[in-house]
Amino acid sequence: KLGSGARARHHSYLGDARFGQNVNVGTGTITANFDGEQINPTEVGDNVYIGSGSILIAPLHVKSGVQIAPGTVVEEGKTPGTGK
Repeated sequence: KLGSGARARHHSYLGDARFGQNVNVGTGTITANFDGEQINPTEVGDNVYIGSGSILIAPLHVKSGVQIAPGTVVEEGKTPGTGK
């Protein structure tokens, strides 16, 4: 589900996900939502920018106002770019 003003273009896979208002999803972004046993949800708040080629590993909640750099792999409980 895409909120009002949200944009997702150019070959992105957004399975079992909810995106807030005014979200920009970059080219080639995917939500990796199947862990081998179950399908997990991804939730993205309002006014989020997701750079091209990013991978969002569910279950995941991205807070409103976040900017994700292109090519970033995001997991719940991890700080992007730190491996922690």
